[in-house]
Amino acid sequence: MSGRTRRLAVIALALALLVGAWLGLRYLDWQVSDAARSEPQRSAQSSHLHNSDPSRLAGTGINC
Repeated sequence: MSGRTRRLAVIALALALLVGAWLGLRYLDWQVSDAARSEPQRSAQSSHLHNSDPSRLAGTGINC
């Protein structure tokens, strides 16, 4: 491999690694933001189901 070809190959490899790292970070950011967006709905739904469960209050003297 000549000096110029080798230099171009190194630049192409470095560029491919940078693009891959950038895409990987964007994917992880998308996963985290998607999970954060869906989490309040899940916790609100589960707390509603938990609070409306009369068996949870059994033996406490509190009537629903």
